[in-house]
Amino acid sequence: MHKYAEQEMNEHPEIFEGEDLKEIEKGRNSDWSKEFFVRKKAEALESLNEQYMATMNAVEVKETVLEELNKQTEETIQTMVETEAQKEFMRYAFLKEPKTPIGKLVAGAWRKFKEWWDMHKRKEVEEKNRESVLGRLAEVKKETKEYPRTTVVPKKHRETELE
Repeated sequence: MHKYAEQEMNEHPEIFEGEDLKEIEKGRNSDWSKEFFVRKKAEALESLNEQYMATMNAVEVKETVLEELNKQTEETIQTMVETEAQKEFMRYAFLKEPKTPIGKLVAGAWRKFKEWWDMHKRKEVEEKNRESVLGRLAEVKKETKEYPRTTVVPKKHRETELE
């Protein structure tokens, strides 16, 4: 231990400045050697604790990210399942002559809904859409009149005109 302490003191004069080792005493270590190793063990323990805390913080962050990713993945899967259900429903809804009980149920419900829609909602929605589309067309016509286009003559034709 005495030789190791001497080596450490020589390699790190900034830490052990002004300190000397006692002569080697037979049968027991010097007090300084004991203090030296206690200090080294404390530094090592502190370093290990810092590494442990950094690792735990990284693990917590990764667990949070993983949890959020799992949540988003589950939401995406559920959205895809719902979309497939809607597509399947629409496939049944438009069957002209359904053969299965579910096909008959869905197709019948769609026909009844369509009848209700045509009687109560179609005219209102049609009028709103007509106003919207025609209004936008009128705006485009107005913009076109305000900013007339100029005709672009290809370069080849311009050269023949100049000659």
